Amino acid sequence: MSENSGKRVGLGIGLAVFILSIAVGAYWFTSNRPKKVVNKPLTIVGVGLYVIRDPKTRQFQVTRIFPNSPAEKAGLIPGVILNKVDHLLAETNNIKGLSALLRGPVGSKVILETIDPSGATNEVQLTREQFVNHSGADPKADASTVAP
Repeated sequence: MSENSGKRVGLGIGLAVFILSIAVGAYWFTSNRPKKVVNKPLTIVGVGLYVIRDPKTRQFQVTRIFPNSPAEKAGLIPGVILNKVDHLLAETNNIKGLSALLRGPVGSKVILETIDPSGATNEVQLTREQFVNHSGADPKADASTVAP
């Protein structure tokens, strides 16, 4: 046995560990890489508004109105507080519960009570419609907003 045989074995094992490390690292980096999200339009039945919950007041503020939606047709604007849905206090619901209140069958009615920035309340009856969310964002995917 020559004195170099031990060095060859050590080199062979070291090379094998190095190659394995590269393979595992390559798998880890590619498997944990964020996947490309393809935003496809979503068809929704509801009133067509996005709300976000204020963590301090627990109130839901309207942040966006969908074009040609029942909310836009009724004159709702971003910035108002969604106070009640069908006479039920909105803030007692979580996002999922509020979404369920706002959604419903096409043609069904829902009454919203809003509070504008000056503190004035307004009650409006909307008819739920089917419309397309062209942003492709799934309102169920985000726990802090809802877009029925």
